[in-house]
Amino acid sequence: MPPPPRAEIPGPADVLVVGLGPAGAAAAVSLARAGWRVTAVDRSTGAPEKVCGDGLTADALRALEALGLSGPVLREARRLDRLEIHGPGGGRAVVRGNFASLPRARLDALLRAEARAAGAGVLAPCTPAAPLERDGRVTGALVAGAATRGAVLPLRARVTLLATGAAARPLRCFGILERAAPWAAGARLRLEVPGGAPGAGKAALAIRFDRALCPGYGWVFPGPGATVNLGVGVFYRRGRPPGRAGLAELWHRFAAGFAPAAAALRS
Repeated sequence: MPPPPRAEIPGPADVLVVGLGPAGAAAAVSLARAGWRVTAVDRSTGAPEKVCGDGLTADALRALEALGLSGPVLREARRLDRLEIHGPGGGRAVVRGNFASLPRARLDALLRAEARAAGAGVLAPCTPAAPLERDGRVTGALVAGAATRGAVLPLRARVTLLATGAAARPLRCFGILERAAPWAAGARLRLEVPGGAPGAGKAALAIRFDRALCPGYGWVFPGPGATVNLGVGVFYRRGRPPGRAGLAELWHRFAAGFAPAAAALRS
């Protein structure tokens, strides 16, 4: 079978950003505003949903403020005044400050739009197929995907920035993959609750650690309007993943044993 056709993209970039999640998009915004020629690629055309990506801490809000994006984000987000961490022994730690909650897909969409507005070129969906190298250094990447219409395109850049999170394929492509197998799994429900999250949880991001969930946790994140994100996550660095049945069991334990989650479900 012949290899897919290759085509050239004119005009090499100063920076090639691989991955347009929050880190990659923030880098693309900052570099493009500073006058660098930026090309960004991502495996999806739109911002994908994340199971537990809604919570925005004070650090995240400060980073958005530095980008000039805290206003647009907070106009859509649910503002919260604390983070509550519930321990397995029944104790609770409360961190007061500026927090917010916004569906991750919406946050990513705002960041991607700002990257384009700042002048970054965006090519999606496509993924890197191999690094471009010269004299022992990376000078960009060969990329392919629906956005390239089947062609393998060389994207040359002075600097290549990988902002791919836990995605294994780009890391393997560049020869820096340390762990290929998934090591965490999660499940969540996004509910419409009349009046929003019930009780004291209205103004808090709540995280629950419990012996029944370890090594993992559950969360209740009040969202914009009347939405609430309820979910559980589990880590399995050793052993087999929990599967759907295992996640369902963890979910039922969490929903039954954590009062804010039970109250939201009753509502």
